[in-house]
Parts: sequence; C-alpha cells; structure tokens
Amino acid sequence: MLQRVGSRALQRTATEHSRGANCSPPSSSSEADYAPNRPHALCRPAWNPKRRSATEHSPARSARNPKQRTATEHSPARSRVLDPDIRLQKSRTPTAVRIKTHHDRTPDVGIGILISMPSYRAGEESPEMIEYYGEYLGHGQSKTVFDLNCPGARFHGKVLKVAKANDMEPSVFMEAAQVGLTTSILYNCDGVDADSGRHFHCWITDRTIPLDEFCRDDDTIKNRCSLAAFCCILRAALYGLHLSDCHFFNFGVQLTENATEHLVVIIDAGSRGIHRDVPWKKSKINTTVMHKFWKACAEESATNVEIQDMWRYPNSENIEECLKTATEAWHSWPFLTKSQESTCAIWQAMIAKDSFRRSVAHAKSAYKIMELVGRFTAEDQWSAACALACYRASEELRSKLFSEEYNILDELYERIIHTRARDEELHDVMMLWGRLHEYRKRECRRLLQSSEEQSVTPEQASAMLDSFKYDQLWYDLTWEQQQSKGWRSTLNTILHHRAGWTHAARAIMEYGLPKLEQRPQPDDAADHINALGQFARDMAEWLLNFASRMHAYRQTAEYQKNYQTSIEAIKKRRGRASESN
Repeated sequence: MLQRVGSRALQRTATEHSRGANCSPPSSSSEADYAPNRPHALCRPAWNPKRRSATEHSPARSARNPKQRTATEHSPARSRVLDPDIRLQKSRTPTAVRIKTHHDRTPDVGIGILISMPSYRAGEESPEMIEYYGEYLGHGQSKTVFDLNCPGARFHGKVLKVAKANDMEPSVFMEAAQVGLTTSILYNCDGVDADSGRHFHCWITDRTIPLDEFCRDDDTIKNRCSLAAFCCILRAALYGLHLSDCHFFNFGVQLTENATEHLVVIIDAGSRGIHRDVPWKKSKINTTVMHKFWKACAEESATNVEIQDMWRYPNSENIEECLKTATEAWHSWPFLTKSQESTCAIWQAMIAKDSFRRSVAHAKSAYKIMELVGRFTAEDQWSAACALACYRASEELRSKLFSEEYNILDELYERIIHTRARDEELHDVMMLWGRLHEYRKRECRRLLQSSEEQSVTPEQASAMLDSFKYDQLWYDLTWEQQQSKGWRSTLNTILHHRAGWTHAARAIMEYGLPKLEQRPQPDDAADHINALGQFARDMAEWLLNFASRMHAYRQTAEYQKNYQTSIEAIKKRRGRASESN
C-alpha cells in the first residue's frame, strides 16, 4: 500500500504487509455500559505537527538516539521505515477501564489516552489529524494495550500497543503474520507524550478475543482451545518463533464474520524473536515452551490429554508429524464452541452475557455494600471503573462464602437500608462508619502504638467500641437521657440504629474500614488501577471476615442466650403496647 508522507514522494511504510480479512470488531466493549461519557467520537482535526517524511525518521533520529529502531532488528532482509509519529495525551475523562494486568509493572502513559494520528488524502500535502480515544485494555511486562475508538476512522476498533523501550514485536509480527501466526501490524511508529515529550514505541494491530477470556465463556469447549493453541505453538516453532510465555492471554481468537473456522493466533511475540537459521530440537522446545504450556492449560482448566499424547508419541523427535496429527484433530471440528458461529457473533454474545451478569451482581448485597462504602470514601471520585472493580471483587467473594454466610451480608444490607429511603439517610450511616474508623486509627496509635492497618483482637475491638460510645456518642444524648438510669442502653440503641448493626460497628473497630484513595488526576494508569483494585480487594476481605465471624458467633451459646433475651424483650414491649391500647 502506498501512503503520502508530507511533500515527498510516496514511501512504503510498515503498513505494506497483509492486512488480513478480519472483520471490524464491534464498537462496544464488555464494559460499555460503565462509560456513559466515553469520548469515542472524537474524529476532528487535531494536533498538526511539523511535517516530516517517513525517511526523515530513520537517519535523523538515529543520529541523536542510537537505540532508534527500525523494522530490521530481527529481519535484516526486510528493511522498513517507521510510519509518521503520533501524539499521545492523557485523557481526564473517566473510562470503563478493565482491571486487567498480567504483570506488576507500572503501565505506560495513562488510564485513558487521546491519540492524534495523521491521515493523508490524495492530492494533499498536509495531513488531517484524526483523534482517537484509547481505552485501557491491560498491560504486561513491556507493553500497555488500548482499544482505539473513533467511529468511521481507519483504525477504529483496532488495538494500540505502547512500550517505553524499543520492542521487537512489530518486526516479528510483520514476518509471522504473512504465514498466519500472528495478527497484522497496521501501523508502526513513535508516539510522543504531549505532556512530557517522551518518546514511546507504538504500533497498531488487529483486535482479537484473548483466549483466556474466550475459554471462560459458557459455550466454549476448553480442550479445543488448548488444541488450537497447541497447533499455533508447533507452527510457530517450526517457523523459528519460540514463545517465551505460553499463557492463554498471549493467544487471541481472530474476529471475523466467517463461520467456517475459528482462528487462533499469537498476540504477544515474547522476547526470543524469530530465528529460522538454527532449528530447535524437540527436547529444547519441550523444556522451554511445552512445560509452560501444560501449566497454562491447567490454570484455565483446559488440560488436554490427547495433545499431550500427540507430543510424546509415536515419534519423539518428529515435530512435523506431531503438528500433522494435531491439525487433523483440529479440522475434525475447527471450532472452539459447540455451535458453528462466527467469532464476531460470539463476541457480541459474550458482551451481552457479561452485561447481564453485572446487572445481576449489582442487585446483590455484597456489591451494594461495596458501592455504599466506595461512594462515601471516594466522594466525587466514584466512577465507572470503580463499579467494575467492585463487581468483579463481589463475584469472587460470592464463590468464597457459604450460603449462610452470604445471607448474613444480605441481612447487613437490609439493616442498613431499613427505614432509610433517601441517599442522605444512607450517607448518615456511612458517616458513622467513617467516625468509627477514624476513632480506631487514633486508638491504635495511642494504645497499641501501631498503624491503623494492623488488626486488633475481638476483645480490643469491643473495648474500643465501648470507649467510642462514651467518648463520642455520649454527647449526642439529650440532657434527660444522660441523667437517666438507662443511658447505657440508650447509647447501645443509638449505635445500633446509626451504624445499621452493632456487629458492623464492632467489625470496623476490629478490621478498620477500607478506603478508596485516588488522586483526582493520577499520573499514570498504575495509580488508578492499583487504587481501584486495592479497594475492591480490601472491601471483599472485610465482608468475608464479617460474614464468617458472624456465622461463627451465631453458633455460640452466648449468641443463643442473647438472642433469646432479645426475643423475650420484644414480646414484653409488644405486650405493654397492646395493653395500653
């Protein structure tokens, strides 16, 4: 393909290679309903940098940056220059960010970014700048991945990868895509951070469904996923590409409207590159690649004994024969699902099912309590991303609790909202929870000489709660209540009512109260992601501790005695009320 670059003659760029026949992915993501204000229609003229030709990138930049890459790093015979620069800028608009990390490295650029890209038209020397919105999808050891949004634009629905250092993946993919091993490279360039002026290595490729996500869908046949990945690994090995990381999230299912076959490709090149001159023996592939792959299959509950036998038998050194056998097994049913549907249709169905599950989860008590606490502690920083993090944490929590324990969370939420219909009334409950937490912090520093994060014993928590009632709630009593003989009972009643449940107040004294802490404008994705993820995990842990502790307490003789006393007291009050009437 020819592309006009400035006023120079037409130059060949990294986009020359095969684009593939992939369908354009649906514009919505599985988190779309979390992003009401997502700015993905920003197709307007934007940043207009000084024009430079594609040939200006290589000599000039190499002079001042000895590490400047070209696409020749791993394929000397394929000399290619970089496409024109793009501009990257942090977006301050809240986004439905996926909390998806496969590495603890700090992600690059920002949680959501604006990308300004040149678009050349025939007969025009100056490019029109098209602005895309990049929605964070995830990050790994060296790259951060974004979904590009600008309906009607060339790269809408594609994937942008951003790396701080020069990355071999584009050059590897340019070669491997020609034999169907990887996605295609649609654009390969430098990205300039508009705020800092830093340069990043950026490239655009096709969108796929990560195989780990695909594998978790209800209609997926998991052993077909492992078979497809197995075939991909063998084909890559014979081509000289040996994967350094065989986790399922490094494979992707191509998005097509074709319903005749599902295609699995590599979406992360790893760190080894392509080396066709020195073929690896099967024993080396086994120790460096396949052992990792068997573990990855087990992690996804996709262990496939059939392909393990193919690898071991009958000819231990003939990789071609193994691939032939695996390919025949795949072609017997070239699909990853029980039905013959296109992957585009499957993806849309996955999005719909995920949206339904979130709506169901949002009706559950665990999520509602998380949201109450999150909205209170985060104040005006609560966002769609917060909701998503809490949804996923609440789903994981549900799998850890017995039905009786989860019923306790239902009871806690019902007690919180009982007789409270307005947001202001619910906020008052959270205000008291906040007061309890702040009191705990002071007492931990004063009495225990420790940070508020340190847990305390149940006995210490009860003592702190009693002190709170006498030190703070006492002053909320009227003069008459303070002088009455039953002032202790009145304090207990006030605490129980304002906190929703006395046991919730005691749990705050014992465990503290998780807080969603984030800066209004985080410097990068790490700040935002870590804050969301940490709050969701902490809140889930708090609810788990509360439910398990309450369930255990209800089995004790003390609880049974107190419960019986409470029932008798209620009967007496009702009896006196009926007599007075």
